[in-house]
Amino acid sequence: MKATLEFQLPEDNEEHLVAVHAVDWYLTVWDFDRLLCGWFQNGHKFVSADEALETINDEFRRLIEERGLSLDMMS
Repeated sequence: MKATLEFQLPEDNEEHLVAVHAVDWYLTVWDFDRLLCGWFQNGHKFVSADEALETINDEFRRLIEERGLSLDMMS
């Protein structure tokens, strides 16, 4: 079986980028889930909700950047 995706560029550029980077986004979410699960299972050292949220945001953005992705790629 073979599947082919076709895009009319440049009109469908956003959809094209989503398809091209889908695996990278999936792996980023997987890694993020593993990070959060690790904190739940092994504990964490956050002393406040603000510190936890800041760390979570920093880690999420680090994982995105590691794969060369951007939350602005579809803007």
